Amino acid sequence: MTKAVIFLENGFEETEALAVVDILRRGNVDITIAGVDSFTTGSHNITVKSDKLIKDIDHNDYDAFILPGGMPGATNLASNEFVIKILQSGYNSNKLICAICAAPLVLHHAGILTNKYYTIYPNMEDRAPSGNYKKEPLVIDNNIITACGPALVFDFALTILAKLKDDTTSNNVAKGMLLK
Repeated sequence: MTKAVIFLENGFEETEALAVVDILRRGNVDITIAGVDSFTTGSHNITVKSDKLIKDIDHNDYDAFILPGGMPGATNLASNEFVIKILQSGYNSNKLICAICAAPLVLHHAGILTNKYYTIYPNMEDRAPSGNYKKEPLVIDNNIITACGPALVFDFALTILAKLKDDTTSNNVAKGMLLK
C-alpha cells in the first residue's frame, strides 16, 4: 500500500493538514499524522491527535512527505531537526516532497529547493531564496509539489493523490467530493 506522512508542529494550518489527510485516505493512501507531541495544536486552536511522533518516523517507510503551512507551524517545522533529516533522506531517495502555504520555507531549510521551481504564500518568497520562485497557485518540479495557500488545498491534495496513485483515483475522489 502507498504510504505518506504529514508532519504537524504547533501552529500548523488545520485546513491544509486535515483536508490533505482526508483526501488521501479517500484515495486509499495510508497516511500517518506525525506530530511533535501526542497532541498538536494548530494555528486556530484545533488540537489533533498524532498517529506517531515525528522523532519516530523512518523515511524508508513512506513514499511521500507532506508539510502544511501555518504560522508559527512552518517555522517550527523548519527548526525541527528530525523533520529536516527525514526530508533530506526522502528527497535523496527521490520520494515525493510536498509543501503548501508557508511550508516551502522548510524545504529551503532542508536544502532541497536549490535549482527547483516552487511557490509559496504571497510575499514569503524571500524566506526561501534557494529555489526558483514562481508566482503560480501550484508548482510541480519533479518530485516536489508546492502550493501557495489554504484555498489550494484541494488541488494540492488531489495532485499528491494522482502522483501517489493515478489520475483515475484522483478524479474519482474529486467527483465523489463534488469538486469535478
